[in-house]
Amino acid sequence: MGDLIMNKIAVDIVLLPSEEMMDKAIEINKKLLKNNEPKIVLNKENCLPHMSLCMGVIDEKDVELVGKELTTISKRFSAFDLSFNELFTSDLGFTELSSNKPDDLQLLHETITVKLAKFMTYNATSDMLLLSDGEESFSAGWISGYHNNASFENFSPHVTVGYGVPVVDLPINFTASKLAICHIGNYCTCRKLLFEKTL
Repeated sequence: MGDLIMNKIAVDIVLLPSEEMMDKAIEINKKLLKNNEPKIVLNKENCLPHMSLCMGVIDEKDVELVGKELTTISKRFSAFDLSFNELFTSDLGFTELSSNKPDDLQLLHETITVKLAKFMTYNATSDMLLLSDGEESFSAGWISGYHNNASFENFSPHVTVGYGVPVVDLPINFTASKLAICHIGNYCTCRKLLFEKTL
């Protein structure tokens, strides 16, 4: 009898901003799309504006268990009042709105990272992503390195608004009150919402 093949998927555990902030991020993205390549096209269906808290690979069958773990964690936290106060554009041309990092947000990140370690591995490959037909993946390497490069003291909360450099009036104050599990698409986008829980 052959070994059971587990379906591995790359996931992002995220904090979702308010509907108002999502609308602002989508608006910024639309302005970028007028003059730049459509590498990221934000929307509320299959490319959610989000703030990454933990990224890695899980067995698809464990989504429900991870959701239960997040539900337990959510009881320790309430909605976050945050502020985007800096704009950062990477060498690859993607721009993010960088948020302040209050102690309770750092604690949420660290709690999730530690509690979900039993479910996670960090060896992503392109077949674990949710990609369109014929789409080439540019995310697997980043996902694989997230735990070492962007966790704990390296945690830097932000929302990526697209490809290019936008003109944005800062600071932008906003709230965030939903934890979610998302299946990752290209450029570390949140392509499919698998679970959400309000803090």
